[in-house]
Amino acid sequence: MQPGSHKKLNRWGKKAAPALSRVLNRSPMVGLVSMISWYLAFIQGKGSGAGWDLEAEIKGALSAIRRDSHESLVLFDVGANVGDWTEGMLAALGDGCAIYQFEPTLECREILLQKSRPNVVLVPYGVGAEEGEAEIYSISGVKAKSASLYARKDTCFEDRSYTKETIRITTIDDFVDQNNMDRIDFMKMDIEGHEYAALKGAVKTLERGAIAALTFEFGTGNINSRTYFRDFWDLLTPLGYRISRI
Repeated sequence: MQPGSHKKLNRWGKKAAPALSRVLNRSPMVGLVSMISWYLAFIQGKGSGAGWDLEAEIKGALSAIRRDSHESLVLFDVGANVGDWTEGMLAALGDGCAIYQFEPTLECREILLQKSRPNVVLVPYGVGAEEGEAEIYSISGVKAKSASLYARKDTCFEDRSYTKETIRITTIDDFVDQNNMDRIDFMKMDIEGHEYAALKGAVKTLERGAIAALTFEFGTGNINSRTYFRDFWDLLTPLGYRISRI
């Protein structure tokens, strides 16, 4: 593109935008335009959520894990759901790791128990900023569904019906202290908007560098929890963590 041509394009766009907007915002064009916009964002990795490309998530986790000792790796699967991430890591690492699956919903735990492995520990709690109880919302009529501690009001979920379940909440700091853990080689978090609260409950563990690397989902769930990407940035970067997108 020649110097200055982007200015011409910008001027043309401003002139054409009102007319295009009137056309594209007429029914049935609205639905089509929204779908195109949605999928273009997904192609760029925006808002697709964890699990959209599980293979990339597994590769990202493996590349972040430092294997500088012969000790068994310790991994946290926070928001284990039905165990897809755990299975991917086990396929890559075999018995050379111990995985702790944090999964508070009864239906998903029943599925996880059927996949039980000697080096996998099922923790029947949700994770948050402090210990206690909370209600979790699960999509009705869908097996092994997405569940959130927030009533979903984002567009993808607003027309669904939900069932509520009371669950126990623990914190990463308390769990690590109670189990005398000195390190977590990798922590994956996919808890539908509650990731920032979970990290606040892991501050002591993060501050002493006991969590070597981690991933967190950031997407439409954060609308419901009213958390911003800047919140994660301000919490993690002063502790020496570098943030990248998988």
